[in-house]
Amino acid sequence: MRRLGATATLCAYLALGLCVLLPADESPSRYPPEIERIRSRGVLVVGMYTNDVIPFMFHDEDGNFVGHEVELSRRIAEAMGVEVEFDRTATTFNGIIDLVAQEKVDLGISLISRTLVRAQKVLFSDPYIVLRPTLLMNRLTVSRYNVDLSDPIRSLGSGRIRVGEKRGTSYVNIAQNILPDAEIREYGEWDEAMSAVLRGEVDAALRDEIGVKNYIAAFPEASIQLQMIALEDREYADPLAVAIPPRSVHLLHWINLFFAKNGVTGNADNLLTQYARYYE
Repeated sequence: MRRLGATATLCAYLALGLCVLLPADESPSRYPPEIERIRSRGVLVVGMYTNDVIPFMFHDEDGNFVGHEVELSRRIAEAMGVEVEFDRTATTFNGIIDLVAQEKVDLGISLISRTLVRAQKVLFSDPYIVLRPTLLMNRLTVSRYNVDLSDPIRSLGSGRIRVGEKRGTSYVNIAQNILPDAEIREYGEWDEAMSAVLRGEVDAALRDEIGVKNYIAAFPEASIQLQMIALEDREYADPLAVAIPPRSVHLLHWINLFFAKNGVTGNADNLLTQYARYYE
């Protein structure tokens, strides 16, 4: 009986020692750090562009904050069991990447193109929508360059054309990659780049197909002067993805599993159909 009592006492001391050595947050049920941080805060912080962009993030006629990225963020937060908060301090899309890289936000969900340059700073999820870049040219310029509409990049590849792009967007790099001999001129806003095309200050602009639709919806008279050429080749595809802090590997896998289980939008046609009433 004494030996049994001594053994029981020793086991009790060993168990107590293990409790002292292993803090509570090292228990097997503990979440990975990035998930624990979000769950303990009770809020998922999403970095989002400062300006409204239909159909991604915008205010409707009643002042409600809506859009594809807004609803996607809310669904992700709901699946994690937390609320969502939007950080719209970034004035450029590259600014959102910086917020994510510095872990000032948990995710960047805001019309963010997945590029090699940005992937040096952050992790990217699988794409949830793939857009087509669209070349916009003054119709007179199309005629002057004798552009082959079925293969416009090859038509322009040998020429030193001037391309206008919005500063701080992925399309600065995309234009450089697609048209390596072009002179890229950067503008503060897309409208400025488009106006430069109309004035003949630049020969072309390259923009995603939904951005083009938004511009024509706002300035329908511009369609008379502009030739819009969608780049159909898959090598030019513009995938949009969720930006994730570089140390948040578990969160990356969780986001990809979320898309696998819930599906993705796919392409611009699906998205525009869903938000067609906002273009009427």
